[in-house]
Amino acid sequence: MNTKFKKIAVLFVVVMTTLSLSMNAFAWGKNDHKTCVTDAAASVGITLSPEEKVALQFGSIFPDEDEYNDPAGKGTLHGTLWTKDKDGYNANYIGNYIYLTKIADLLGNGKAVAKGTVSQSYGMYANDYTNLNGYITCNATMGVGTGSVGGWTWNEIFDSIGIPNNAANRRAFIYGVALHVATDVFAHSTWTTDSSGIWRRITHENTGYGVFNSDKSIGADFSSFKTGRIMAAKEVAGRIITRFKSNPTTIGKVADFIVSSNCFSGTEGKFLIGNYAYYAYVSGKTTGETNVYNQFFKGDLAYQCAINGGEYSFYGNKQYDNWW
Repeated sequence: MNTKFKKIAVLFVVVMTTLSLSMNAFAWGKNDHKTCVTDAAASVGITLSPEEKVALQFGSIFPDEDEYNDPAGKGTLHGTLWTKDKDGYNANYIGNYIYLTKIADLLGNGKAVAKGTVSQSYGMYANDYTNLNGYITCNATMGVGTGSVGGWTWNEIFDSIGIPNNAANRRAFIYGVALHVATDVFAHSTWTTDSSGIWRRITHENTGYGVFNSDKSIGADFSSFKTGRIMAAKEVAGRIITRFKSNPTTIGKVADFIVSSNCFSGTEGKFLIGNYAYYAYVSGKTTGETNVYNQFFKGDLAYQCAINGGEYSFYGNKQYDNWW
């Protein structure tokens, strides 16, 4: 095995020992994303084949590897509504998710994927497209594929988890990466009020602007904090896995991000999602889902996703500019 791949392979072995974890134990740490795959599938009554489960799970933790995520930009692959990587820019997590499922669709049908194969669309921002365009490559084949994902060859990826390098597994792996983007929204693009009633972003560390405790009893990756985030992530994951299994040529939609209104309330208080309605709107225009936006995002959810009366996507707003 390539030396550089040993760390991520060992990580997967560790992760696979926790298959029995329930959704209540799900957090957004890299060792726990895979629980979202199995539990969400069970919640919607879907049985994944052994290879589908392995490929989806490995894809769902892959973006959290340090060696992997820098080239594509942390905001691009981690559900953030902006990023500080490079020069800093807005990031449409819904558009990025849809783009990745389009790549997965091509791979599953044995089509070639290269730089420029899928044009910028789905409400994506230019910087995200630059990060992802050419990041995933593959020759046209249903069998063993040559190419790479962020510098990791397809053979390295599948040799490390013991399943074949074929079109179906490549599709499942990239769908797992897309699922990571979608479920990370509820970790990294959420706000709640601090003790003074000011809306603060839920973050990993205390930058002076975020909501975080040193003992991690409060923070982006602590699943028992604002449990509606977990409910929402599970609902979205269930929709994504349903789409993944429904048809081998089905790509993601804005509708995959519909969540129940009761996710936004709870005994421990409300949380809000930055730009949820706005990103559904701009992505829905390119996917023909304006009706979905009007029905599910424009009304109550649009209000729930507003922060202090507005949706904060603009990089540089000093009260809200902490990325992580």
